[in-house]
Amino acid sequence: MLKKIVILGNGDFLQKEWLRLANFPDVSVVIGSPYSRHDLRSVNVQTADMCILLSPGNQSAGELEHQALSDKEVILLTLNLKAMQFAADNTENDFQDLLSKNAITLLEKNGVKKNSSESFFQTKPFSVKETSETYTLKIITELIYNTNSMFLDQDDMNIYDDEHFYQAQPYACGSIFTVSVLDSLTYFNGDILTLVQNLVTGSVSSELDELLAEGKQPLGYFETLDIAAVRNRCRISQLDLSDGPLAEFGECGVFGDLFLYALRTYNMICLGLFRLRDMEGLQTKCTKRYVITFPAFNFLLAPTDRVFVLMQFQAIKKKRINFTKLSTGALQQE
Repeated sequence: MLKKIVILGNGDFLQKEWLRLANFPDVSVVIGSPYSRHDLRSVNVQTADMCILLSPGNQSAGELEHQALSDKEVILLTLNLKAMQFAADNTENDFQDLLSKNAITLLEKNGVKKNSSESFFQTKPFSVKETSETYTLKIITELIYNTNSMFLDQDDMNIYDDEHFYQAQPYACGSIFTVSVLDSLTYFNGDILTLVQNLVTGSVSSELDELLAEGKQPLGYFETLDIAAVRNRCRISQLDLSDGPLAEFGECGVFGDLFLYALRTYNMICLGLFRLRDMEGLQTKCTKRYVITFPAFNFLLAPTDRVFVLMQFQAIKKKRINFTKLSTGALQQE
């Protein structure tokens, strides 16, 4: 199911791009400034599954004294969003009013009558999460230069130099995106662009585009033995030790016992731990973590740890163990 997309930006720029954007379903346009916290709250940015910040990129490196200035707008916007605090009792009324007003304004500039705005803009209520906790906003920032990623990791910006920008946490965890990354991936794998085209447009060829334009949709198939065999594969997952099937090892457990229990009971192989960097200062808002690959057998675990496991693709099921006494006195496990 496609996600609803809300674009917040300059009205003149969105007016020029609307002819292309109008071809995508569930796209809404709000005229405003992403630098304005009022506009950000009006579109309920805190309820978004992902917030993507695009860099203007309107200046060349030769016109700037330093290449960091080319990404100054998107860096300031990212830090501004991270500094914002959102309460859980926000309503969506401001967003609906703002969306309706901008929809009619933008369509009038393109020569469309007011009464036809509903065919372009769907102003159905956007669901707002009902919770008493604060929102954690997920952000992906586009940068022109890779080295500017260090400015988004202010806690550790002094330990990175221009040649080792890939060691910055935003770059490693995928919260930033640079053009050079796509160029490098395309160089080593030419199918990357096809994958991107499929994710954006839903098709991978011009022939399929023509069929979809005519309203023809691909038909599904019942699961066959061949399809089931392909899906019968393992995957890497991340499990919390605070709850779930492995919660009993979160308090004073050791990695060796956890490894054996997960393997014997759930057919899972524990690969490593994802631990908070600041274990003592849990009262702070620092949530940075580091990876410990295959710790020692007697390595102590913490309730805040997360475990990387190799598990079956299907949901976790506890193995049923039947013990049958043999003549030799051994135990057979089925």
